[in-house]
Amino acid sequence: MPAEFVYTPVDLGHTSNNHPGLVYTGASSDGVTPSDTLQEGETRSVLIVGQNSVTPSTFCVLVTQDPLTSLLSCTPIPCPIPGDTKYCTADRVGDTVYVFGGQTGLSCSDSLYAYSIPTRKWRQVVQRGGHWPPARHAHASFTLGGRLYVAGGMVFSNSQSSYYTGLNSLRDCWCYDPATDEWARQGDAPLCFYLSTAAVVGGTVHLMGDSGQGRMHLSYRPQGGWVTEEALPFKAQGAAAVTIGPRVYVMTGKGVYVYHPRTRVWMQSDDLPVTLGYGRACLLGPHTPLVYSASEAVVGCMGEGHVEQLEREQREERERATKARAALQTLGAPAEFLDTLHPSTLCILPYIVAKITQLEAEIETRAKRETDKGLDPIPLCDLGAIDTLIDRVQGTDASALAVHIDRLSQYAPVAQALTRQQSALQEFLSAHPKDQLLLEGCSGLQSTLEDLHSSFHASLQTLSDMDIDPSESLTMLLDATVTVAGIDNTHTIALPPTSDGLSLPQKRAYHRGETWNDRVRELFRLADPLLECTSALHTCMAQVGGMETPDLGVCQTVEEEGRDLLQQLYTLAPKQTQALALLREYQGMTPIPEVDVMDVEYDISCIQNKLDKQRHRLTHADKLGLKEEMTTLQQRVCDMRECQACHQRLATELQEYSIFPEVAAALSVGVSGSGYAEPERVGTSGNGEGQGQGQGEGWDGEILRCQP
Repeated sequence: MPAEFVYTPVDLGHTSNNHPGLVYTGASSDGVTPSDTLQEGETRSVLIVGQNSVTPSTFCVLVTQDPLTSLLSCTPIPCPIPGDTKYCTADRVGDTVYVFGGQTGLSCSDSLYAYSIPTRKWRQVVQRGGHWPPARHAHASFTLGGRLYVAGGMVFSNSQSSYYTGLNSLRDCWCYDPATDEWARQGDAPLCFYLSTAAVVGGTVHLMGDSGQGRMHLSYRPQGGWVTEEALPFKAQGAAAVTIGPRVYVMTGKGVYVYHPRTRVWMQSDDLPVTLGYGRACLLGPHTPLVYSASEAVVGCMGEGHVEQLEREQREERERATKARAALQTLGAPAEFLDTLHPSTLCILPYIVAKITQLEAEIETRAKRETDKGLDPIPLCDLGAIDTLIDRVQGTDASALAVHIDRLSQYAPVAQALTRQQSALQEFLSAHPKDQLLLEGCSGLQSTLEDLHSSFHASLQTLSDMDIDPSESLTMLLDATVTVAGIDNTHTIALPPTSDGLSLPQKRAYHRGETWNDRVRELFRLADPLLECTSALHTCMAQVGGMETPDLGVCQTVEEEGRDLLQQLYTLAPKQTQALALLREYQGMTPIPEVDVMDVEYDISCIQNKLDKQRHRLTHADKLGLKEEMTTLQQRVCDMRECQACHQRLATELQEYSIFPEVAAALSVGVSGSGYAEPERVGTSGNGEGQGQGQGEGWDGEILRCQP
């Protein structure tokens, strides 16, 4: 078969590698996807919203396809959104496009803008109290049931200094209802994610991308919540996705991957002619994807043979859904229940319901036939059902069941503890990235991380040493639980003492009742070993209810990340402790400016000059007083020099710890504000005022003067 798509380069009048919003705004039968055919006057078009790296003034562009020539034309649309906004999302609900969030500089937005497709006018949706999602960018968005959903993304912390520092990823999910103009928070996703892509197939959202734990594939249904699917077989950060029929097409790099939700299988399609990096994709027609990349945009046209195959798959999916809804109506279940089921279950649901209906009809017919003159009818679980139950009991090994109960009873608390500890450790690692450790108290972080990591490591080691396959044990316990429930609902029938005097139909019912009672007694005799495990079985099932089986591979990765961070803290914590001790001593000392020292030395020189010049006129007492004063000043100079040397020594020792911001800041202030000046040493010989006349008695040094 030829290539699935034939791609044609197109000019959209807009170029960006920052994940702009891209949404279909043309003719649509459901208010979201393109119509199969165009009526007179209808066109196909897409709206691009986001930073334009080539023409910054053209922030919003409407691209329209001519219905006759298929050529594209571009029309700039005036837009109130800031022109440097990037990593925002655009989604269509009916005749309105909603643009949410985005990044402007080093800040995120929580603004919601609405674009009217018929009037081509913008308005900002104003918050009127109530709930509102936090600001974010690089998030995922989708529409379901006439509502807008926003999930995940990234937000800047309060201490960011650049784009790559201070980023936190999110996992919350919000729903906006245009009818009420209100937001409501939904259940959180099991993982934080950003730069992901979403596609909707039959009421189920498929979210693909990369999280902090690796490649990610989540599914979401409003009634059933989030489900973690098998990891993607390819990288998908910054990927784009579209839904064509029952398939999901994911474009990443040059690759195109196709997902079949019913079989849960990924297949690789033809490569793209361009490299998709942080781009977008949407449908321009029922089978025509528009792929927007940083370097070039292309339109894909699906080959005729592939279109026929796709339409056949669509018809089969619709038939399955119709049969499933009919089957649910037969059971009396609401049709909305279908939204909670995975597509892979739809193909077997009608057969299960048909078999149940058949058995109920047979049982009802037998009950009516055997009801006569006060003789109780055969219960709904007829002889065939009790024979099946006996077979189930005989096929259950009570001793093996006890072993599996014991295994799961040991496994469950450890697995649950490991899941909680993994979540706590991952939150710690996300909150304290390696490149921000120097900004925090390493000793406190080390103590906290030691507790988290040691408990997680112990639980992981314990679980690994158990060598238990919980799925095998859980399957056996579920089968045993169903069997025990069937036994509990089985009872003997009250019969007359004898069949004497009964009519022929009554006798047939009587003997059938005897057969039933014999089978019931045989059932309880065979089930005795199984019933001895009932209490332990119920306790274990209550214990494992809602238990998530930890992925040991992911756990080992988290454990290694925690160990790496702990090793780094072991290195940094003692250094930080020593640095803070030196810093306290350094900051506790008052710097002595050099000019203060020189003032004292000048006073000494003055006293010395006085002793030299006026020694004949000074009395002996005056000389002793001046010498004592000079000795005191000399000691003061020595003390000041020693303090300066100690302060300089501490500054030199702290240079080794300047990797810590508080030390670097203190050293910067200390150096710039110390007031130190290198002195000029002047000899004591010479003439003139203010200069010494020689080595005087009691002074054995030089006169110090500050350099000009």
